Amino acid sequence: AALEDDRKVILETALAVRVNPPLLEFALQTPLRTALEQVSADVDPAEAEGWREHFCPVCGSPAGMAELVGEQEERHLSCSTCFYQWSFNRPDCTFCGNKDSEKLTHFFADDGPHRVDVCLVCGRYMKTRISPDGRSGVSPELDDLSTVLLDLLATQEGYRSCK
Repeated sequence: AALEDDRKVILETALAVRVNPPLLEFALQTPLRTALEQVSADVDPAEAEGWREHFCPVCGSPAGMAELVGEQEERHLSCSTCFYQWSFNRPDCTFCGNKDSEKLTHFFADDGPHRVDVCLVCGRYMKTRISPDGRSGVSPELDDLSTVLLDLLATQEGYRSCK
């Protein structure tokens, strides 16, 4: 339930053991994420070659961030739980697979390297770092935290996160 972010199960468990639900969620997710990060660090990228799903090939969690790398804008996704990164070089929606370019859009909050990719079909969004000179070297976890303003703007517009 912690890995799948199943709030109902977490709430029921927290009530049963008389613990604050956010505290229980934190206590379950922190060691789980740490363990999964260690597992994903040992996965050879060649093992995920050809993986074209919106969820992580290591732990099954949804992608949390994207990065467009180089002049060709090769797209890489990063897991929202274990931070494993895999290639996803398709312009379609990472969540529902929508390929209609008229229903895929994006917006910027400022002139920084981040934008929000939006699918008008499913209403989901993905934060994306643009790295024209190659991989940024910034950890996906730090990138996600530093772009909370983009999450706020996207949710104010009525979009839901892919994670």
